[in-house]
Amino acid sequence: MLFAFALAYGPLTIVATEGIAEEEQGLAGGLLHTAFQFGAALGLSAVTAVSVAATHTETPAALLDGYRAGLLVPFAVAVVAAAGRRRQAGTLAS
Repeated sequence: MLFAFALAYGPLTIVATEGIAEEEQGLAGGLLHTAFQFGAALGLSAVTAVSVAATHTETPAALLDGYRAGLLVPFAVAVVAAAGRRRQAGTLAS
């Protein structure tokens, strides 16, 4: 996962700043990295909230259940994002 993020930042920056005037490149890059940071903070807080809410005791089994519930959050976000991309691609083709 660490390498996936590292490999994604470069192409995402290129796509986000493509077509932007040269004098606006700094603003576009700043907005992009602000969005990265905000998204990471929001995602981490959502995963933590679900994980803590699903963990009722401090037994190893309960902690594992909490971790499993917390990991459903990024999975659900990925499914929704993939469905949105698929729907968007379908409307562009027609």
